[in-house]
Amino acid sequence: RVMRETEQRVTALLNDEIQIAQFIPPHLRQRVEQSANYRITPVDSVEIMFLAMQPKPPFDKKEVRQAVCHAMNPQDYIDASLGGKGKIHTQRLREGFSGYSRDIKGYPFDLAKAKKLMAELGNPKISFTLASFDTQRTIAELFRSQMAQIGIDVKIDLMTFGQFFSTFRSGKYPAAILTD
Repeated sequence: RVMRETEQRVTALLNDEIQIAQFIPPHLRQRVEQSANYRITPVDSVEIMFLAMQPKPPFDKKEVRQAVCHAMNPQDYIDASLGGKGKIHTQRLREGFSGYSRDIKGYPFDLAKAKKLMAELGNPKISFTLASFDTQRTIAELFRSQMAQIGIDVKIDLMTFGQFFSTFRSGKYPAAILTD
């Protein structure tokens, strides 16, 4: 049966109402791991989290986009959303997928380089609202704190997942963190 709420899913598993549960978030793993009857079996996921930026202000300048990318520490996102159990990918496609290229290296976390890029632009006063959904609050707040380190003010507009998808596609927001 379908159980969208993770707390409900874990409780049903531990009460022997179901025998298998997928997508146990890091903050609930310990409850399952302490059970004598169940275990967590990690599997590789095809899910990738990425920042989508619309090619309009404030992201119409390549150097701003580069600064944003260099200011993001991917390991922080893995730690916050997956309890440290994940891999850093430098492109949207994973190895083995059609279109993947070993030559694409992405933008490594380099806060000094991000600050330098912003300084070369004259440290512009950039402020925007990030569209995010309610279950991504931790990720959105992490993004806001990392952008603050390079002088970018990010406001967060949290909504349900359904609202998020229709709203982001409308073009109202210049950026969003998406999971693919």
